[in-house]
Amino acid sequence: MTTPSLRVLLVDDDPDSRELLAMYLRGRGLEVSTAEDCSDAAAVFGSFTPDVAVVDLTLPDGDGCDLGASFRAQNQRLRLVALSGHAGSDYRSRTRDAGFDEYLVKPVDPNRIFSVISAGPLVAATAS
Repeated sequence: MTTPSLRVLLVDDDPDSRELLAMYLRGRGLEVSTAEDCSDAAAVFGSFTPDVAVVDLTLPDGDGCDLGASFRAQNQRLRLVALSGHAGSDYRSRTRDAGFDEYLVKPVDPNRIFSVISAGPLVAATAS
């Protein structure tokens, strides 16, 4: 019997970054769906039912923290990972308050993202 793979929703407005990371994660055996903005992500979230959502905080049609908070409200067991180009503590604090489990600063090694995605129990937002 095979173990079902983790389902990952990857939200990033940069098409190259989004597709390269999606290809990498699929190559590691994960089931990945992608979205380029908040409205697309909300639609995909409802039909895809991810185990993990990796969300860029700066999206063209909204705030990634707000998007993550809406995901968290719909699924308390979801592993929620923030991606940001900002390393400041106020950004980390905002993501923690929104319910994110992890905060990763771009550019981030795909192996690090895979490690965070496939980690065991959820953890509080941490510095990376």
